[in-house]
Amino acid sequence: MSQNIGIILIVLLTTLSCKAQKLIADFVYILMKPLEWFFIVILYTFEQNPENRIAKQYLNPLDRKEIKNKTTAYNKS
Repeated sequence: MSQNIGIILIVLLTTLSCKAQKLIADFVYILMKPLEWFFIVILYTFEQNPENRIAKQYLNPLDRKEIKNKTTAYNKS
């Protein structure tokens, strides 16, 4: 479903004028910024090692497991 919405938005945006595209981009930015702040507050409030959770997104599975083992060992001590 989200792919369909994305396709519809792409078609819509390509048919709009540059001014309308800019207004939509500004609206999306203004909408997403508070959501970003909310996510960061939640992440840093409830996660013991937020940097590790963020870094895991960019690592291969073996490196993720190593971080998990280090975090588990740290929490036990």
